[in-house]
Amino acid sequence: MLAASWLFGLGYFYPAEYVRMVERCQTWHLPDPADPRPVAQGITTYFTRLRVGGVDFAILEDRKFKTGPNGTIPRMGPRPDHIQEAGYDPKKIDLPGLELLGDRQMAFLAEWGEDWTGAVIKAALSQTAFCGAVHLHGSKQNRLLADLDCNGWPQAGRNKALAAVRETGGAICEVNAAPGFFGKMQIVQDATDHLTLKMTRDPLPGPEVMEHQKDVVERIFGPRMRMTYEFVDDIPCEKSGKYLFARRLIPIPE
Repeated sequence: MLAASWLFGLGYFYPAEYVRMVERCQTWHLPDPADPRPVAQGITTYFTRLRVGGVDFAILEDRKFKTGPNGTIPRMGPRPDHIQEAGYDPKKIDLPGLELLGDRQMAFLAEWGEDWTGAVIKAALSQTAFCGAVHLHGSKQNRLLADLDCNGWPQAGRNKALAAVRETGGAICEVNAAPGFFGKMQIVQDATDHLTLKMTRDPLPGPEVMEHQKDVVERIFGPRMRMTYEFVDDIPCEKSGKYLFARRLIPIPE
């Protein structure tokens, strides 16, 4: 509904009535929005929180509040969001006034991060990764230096969002239809004092990420909780088709 017209700063392609209907169909199962005030043309919001089994999820909206690139940054490719210009400097597109999540979602993240009611661990759910992960579009010949459709841009807004989630020690999970980037992780508790953190080898996390994960586990579970890394080719779905972020292999204490 949004992709093509968002590039040119035109908002949604379809009429507001249709947009509201689609959002009702796709988000009816979510809790009430954290900030239900509608945006322009009466289009509703759905960013919210969902607590399940001690995990407190912040569910974000990726495009509704994001600035479009057309006319707001120098054009350096065939499309406003595709950068192919040799010698491209990322600082040239990190300009003041550009929005990613917007003030309302940032206020929500701040409040969500401070409220640990019913939560043991936190995670933010996003439609798009907070990095520039896709560098091919359509064919191997169409190589990009940057794809601004991702949440890696605008950088200032991305950094604010990452800082807000980092304060909680939580993770960011994203699901996107874009090819070229995919990673999985799964936390498996196989003993009362041991966790196995499974991660796919591609992309392989750097040492600073792994050190941060150790700090998060110690902060949440205490210094007695041990953790082992296991790098795998894939983390398959369950028979039901669901992908489990966390698995418990020991009995639940009565």
